[in-house]
Amino acid sequence: MISPVVLTESVLIIPVHDQVFSTKALCDFLLVLRKRLAPVVVDLGPAVGSNVSFLGEQLGCKLFVVDLLSELDLVKSSDDRESILRLDNADMSVDGIFCWDVLDYLDQETGRMVAEEVKRVLRPGGVVMLCYGMEPSFETEQSRYEIIDDSSLLYRLDNSTRQKKRVLQTREMSRLFEPLTIENSFLLSNQMREMLFRKPISTATGY
Repeated sequence: MISPVVLTESVLIIPVHDQVFSTKALCDFLLVLRKRLAPVVVDLGPAVGSNVSFLGEQLGCKLFVVDLLSELDLVKSSDDRESILRLDNADMSVDGIFCWDVLDYLDQETGRMVAEEVKRVLRPGGVVMLCYGMEPSFETEQSRYEIIDDSSLLYRLDNSTRQKKRVLQTREMSRLFEPLTIENSFLLSNQMREMLFRKPISTATGY
């Protein structure tokens, strides 16, 4: 099982290069969570100190950082994989989940298992933010996102040798996260796709 990461400013990764771009889904994601008292947030990417500070200041949230890809790099068997993919959060206990540039690095079955966990832990009315590339990538570095403000993200590449496995499609993501509903879907100028999903209140007994 994955445990929360103890966070300090020292976890910020020095990038190979940086690219700032506008984000539309993040503003809507934050708008939902600002209406909740002490929301619980899960980030399925690597720990980034500035994101921890931003979310703490803006939301007063309890943040769990799960470096999912790094954990999966250590997998030696299918049983290990299932254990790692099982989030420690209880059913319907999380208000918001970041899943940016994670699923592109996973095979289809592992991606399905991640989506099932996301749906299990998400509270009714909770939101999930996806961000992924719409074109094939030959980069050998893993991408990371650093929040600048409600409408801006810094896209970074670290020195890992992990490479994306596939190009995700919007229709595939829509099916993968059913019965969550698509609140917004944006194709950004840098050919990144943002999607914001929300869990309907009517699914409260489903997970």
